[in-house]
Amino acid sequence: MLLQQLAERRAETRVEQAQGLPQVTVGYTNQSLRGTYEIEGQTSTYGASDRFQSVQAGVAIPLVRGPQKARVQAAKLQEQVATTAYQRYQVEAAAQLDELRLRLQEQRQRVQFYEQTGLPQATVIVRLSQRAYKAGETTYSELLLNLERALSVRTAYLDAVLQHNQTAIDLDYLLGTAVQ
Repeated sequence: MLLQQLAERRAETRVEQAQGLPQVTVGYTNQSLRGTYEIEGQTSTYGASDRFQSVQAGVAIPLVRGPQKARVQAAKLQEQVATTAYQRYQVEAAAQLDELRLRLQEQRQRVQFYEQTGLPQATVIVRLSQRAYKAGETTYSELLLNLERALSVRTAYLDAVLQHNQTAIDLDYLLGTAVQ
């Protein structure tokens, strides 16, 4: 959208500059008259095949250039504003892109930590807690506490996956391509 606005401003500048140049006009007319007409005291009858042609040419030269120069300068300023806005957008988009890539990398490492360490430990906690409870080595409240800890690790893993996927979607939207 900003690129389109920039192109529009450039076109407006060119239009304003062109309006300050001399304008050449050329016209051609081809006309037929039917009927009887009196021209300079003579009566003439014209049919459909009688054609009257004329050519007209003109040159328009601006005499006062001050207002046009001001319009050209205003158009150039609008073009500069559009250029600056587009450049600012490019810088912001690049910064956002870098931020999203860094965040995606950090979240990928976090997901890998849970997959390699956190989830296996949670599985071990559940297995050992259930084994200890069945053997009578722990109470029911200790079993529930250990199961809650394992569940919080799994929940944290799912949150990490969710954040990773959301960042990947944001990055995909910004790039307009698929992120792997």
